[in-house]
Amino acid sequence: MADEVAPVAAAAAALLGNSHHKWFLSLDCECTGRIVPSGPNGELELAPIFAIGCAIGGFNKVTGGLALMPGYDKRLSFAPAANQFDASTREFWDKNQGVLDELSMNANCVDERDLMRTFWDHWNKVVQAFPGITVVSDCQAFDVGYLLERVHRSAYPLAPMMTMQPLPGGGDCRFVNTYDAGTLEKNTRAMFGQAAIDKIYDAAPVKHTHDPLEDAINTLYMMEGCSRLSGFSLADIDRKDTA
Repeated sequence: MADEVAPVAAAAAALLGNSHHKWFLSLDCECTGRIVPSGPNGELELAPIFAIGCAIGGFNKVTGGLALMPGYDKRLSFAPAANQFDASTREFWDKNQGVLDELSMNANCVDERDLMRTFWDHWNKVVQAFPGITVVSDCQAFDVGYLLERVHRSAYPLAPMMTMQPLPGGGDCRFVNTYDAGTLEKNTRAMFGQAAIDKIYDAAPVKHTHDPLEDAINTLYMMEGCSRLSGFSLADIDRKDTA
């Protein structure tokens, strides 16, 4: 694996022109939305995630500019059954049927377990190539928190739990560097208004389409636009916890 990822990591550093950069793994997930019983006490949880988008971007500490690493882009999906969707989610995908059809026709996984194992293989390549990388999304509780829970439950139940926060009472877990792009957008909107947010999205080369890969890339462009507008340097984000 080291032989595979080292040249890409070196190319990434050269792309930014110096060592002063911060890497982000942007994630976006899609779920059927169905609520199903789980656990000995009948707890409820969301149904399987059926699509994941992964994109990597680096922010330069000197220029503030964003550099994408398309060699690490991933769009992973399996074709969900029609009866897996609940009413509200079915209505959503009826409005975005073209995206759902594309995810189903181009599915590269057979079920959620296969999806999570494939994602986890990619995750491990990414964290080796970009040590200390920070995971971002526009909905952390779902795209990061719930995704890592599904990795643990459906694919690797005996592995240490990956969490954004310490587990109650301790437990065997590893912490994940995260940053909430949704809060960054919310704060920027509060300071500069919705029109400023609309300009950032309009200027983004990749739009928010509900395709998980395109949405993951769009999140990185949104972060760049918000940071430039507010003067907040994303490249200065640093935490001791690492994935």
